[in-house]
Amino acid sequence: MDTITTPEKNYRDAWSPESAALIEHLGGSVAVSKACGLTHAAVSQWKRNGIPKPWMLLFRERYPEHFDADGNIVAPMEKEQPAGLA
Repeated sequence: MDTITTPEKNYRDAWSPESAALIEHLGGSVAVSKACGLTHAAVSQWKRNGIPKPWMLLFRERYPEHFDADGNIVAPMEKEQPAGLA
């Protein structure tokens, strides 16, 4: 029987600082989870793993000022907090 090995997941490498910054700017995991109808734990995972594509598309549409022309998150912490999630 062959042994299947998988590399250990390095959570430090998986950390998504841009996603984390956007979530914090939008009011934190609790505020975003309430606005999206998700659990706080689900949104907290986005900080590590990145925001899922369907939700990222929604955020790009709703908050275009936080994205560049290529759709990448740009320095949201420098902006004022939007009233929609507060």
